Amino acid sequence: MSSELEEAQSLLAERDFASAVFTLEQAMQTSDDPRGWRMLGTAYAGVDRTRAAIAAFDRFLARPTPGVTEEELARVRLERAEAARRGTRLRLRFTPSNALVLIDGEALAPEIDPRANRDGAREWLLDPRRHRVVVSAQGFAPWRTAVNGTPGSIHQYDFSLGPNNEAGSVVIGGRRIPWWTWVGGGLALAGAGVAIGLAVDRDRAAVQCMASMMCNPVPGSLADPRTGGIITATALSITGATLAVVGIVLGPNMAPTLASTLEAR
Repeated sequence: MSSELEEAQSLLAERDFASAVFTLEQAMQTSDDPRGWRMLGTAYAGVDRTRAAIAAFDRFLARPTPGVTEEELARVRLERAEAARRGTRLRLRFTPSNALVLIDGEALAPEIDPRANRDGAREWLLDPRRHRVVVSAQGFAPWRTAVNGTPGSIHQYDFSLGPNNEAGSVVIGGRRIPWWTWVGGGLALAGAGVAIGLAVDRDRAAVQCMASMMCNPVPGSLADPRTGGIITATALSITGATLAVVGIVLGPNMAPTLASTLEAR
């Protein structure tokens, strides 16, 4: 046995799993000794790295140390089962069935295929910690949640992806600006233009209105050449500007908030 594996064995005996992981990871970069994979599985399980522990145990079981007894293999299988039992299990059943699942930004294959489950759910075995889960499909709004995994916990979700309500939005600087922001900006510009035009031309319009027998404007309306049109256009401009500002400031945060609300329901 190499010096690194002997050191790792001593660390495991002292239950210093974190140091054992570091030592064994360094050793296994230049070695493929089955004993190293067996010990690395134990070390990973000791620091709750469930997926890595199972992968290491499986490498040992696929090619065990020559001359290993059946009793030793049974102990390794038992350790593997205990590591799996302490993991966090995530079960998802959703439509459309071809949606992509990202866990912590990575597309992980499920441990249990939906065809193996009567209810069509997919299952993942994860480390017992916090995970970010995103399910997305083209033409649908993504579904998001956070899983606060604890040893042995099971988190199950059953949902359908909703329609994509972000159609027409534009991404600027990594921020998604909703379509109604641009509508508000257009209203603000149009209202400001009308208000300025009326203010510049109000005296001439007033003279023409007074000279006309048919001119009888309602005060405060767009037909009033003195003040009403200017006030109305200015109000339109302010409303549009407010809508634009709200869209720019809050728009990028509204979609995740709405998604969280729908998930809670």
